[in-house]
Amino acid sequence: MKKRTYLTLGATLAIVIFVAMGIFLVQRQQQNLPSEESNGLIKVHPVTMQMAVDPDDFVTAVFVVSNLSNEWRSYQLGAMVPDGWEIVNLPKALELDKQSQQELFLTVQVPPATKAGDYSLNLSAKSETDHALGRMQMQVRSVEHVKLILPTWQPLISAGEEKSYPITVTNRGNLATNVHLVVIAPEGWQTRLPSYMIALIPGQSQSMELFIKPSEKTPASQGKITVQATSAKLQQQVSFTVVVSPR
Repeated sequence: MKKRTYLTLGATLAIVIFVAMGIFLVQRQQQNLPSEESNGLIKVHPVTMQMAVDPDDFVTAVFVVSNLSNEWRSYQLGAMVPDGWEIVNLPKALELDKQSQQELFLTVQVPPATKAGDYSLNLSAKSETDHALGRMQMQVRSVEHVKLILPTWQPLISAGEEKSYPITVTNRGNLATNVHLVVIAPEGWQTRLPSYMIALIPGQSQSMELFIKPSEKTPASQGKITVQATSAKLQQQVSFTVVVSPR
């Protein structure tokens, strides 16, 4: 029995090593891809070969399309981005005079919780006879990124009355994060949360009710509430106004 267990553990270890090597080779292959590929009298090249980005970022990659021929050309444009990355803007076609060039801006959004690593953005241009492709490497960094989300409506609460207001905490980075919540309210007001400490994995959200009770003697018609979310490396805060009606 012991010998069979050792063989099972060895086979498992071999599978883990095989998978890790496969991922490593794919990443190396992506890194070694050329920044330009061309067939004919056309060229597409990135202005910058590499760019460091964060999850949930909007990124603009700049490419230059060059017509190397002695004739006017019309090109169909296309973009290839990693799965889940959203293309924000890119024209469908481009016209270039002979021996001319033009910059093109490819804007994409990196999805929240995107794993750290190297990714490729590709821009292609083709005519009836020629085609070319430019490639830019995107290096997604390991970051914490917490976002607080509040409703768009203002709470209306009578003085001395307790009501709830929903808040959502989202981990939009690619690292597991422990979040500490702090609520700042006007003097004499009471606030409470079900929990002031939240553990979130990448991409995870947690919603909860913030209970608010304005002072019975408050002279104000409204009060400002601020919610702070703090982790080991960052702090974010949002504020909203509570409308207070007299009893």
